[in-house]
Amino acid sequence: MITAEDFRTGRQGLPFSCVDEIPECCFRCWYLVYQEAACALPYYFCGYNLPDRITQDKPACLP
Repeated sequence: MITAEDFRTGRQGLPFSCVDEIPECCFRCWYLVYQEAACALPYYFCGYNLPDRITQDKPACLP
């Protein structure tokens, strides 16, 4: 089972069908990424740990 910590640090994504498990603060964050793949279910993940992120600002959920 995915934990909120795993999601927020970008270690794991959540399938679109589990959208109710995403913390509310994530929907106001510019790092929330929605990814569609041809061979898999669409999913959400936190893009803060991506090397090409658009800003260096920390999201509010990470200390």
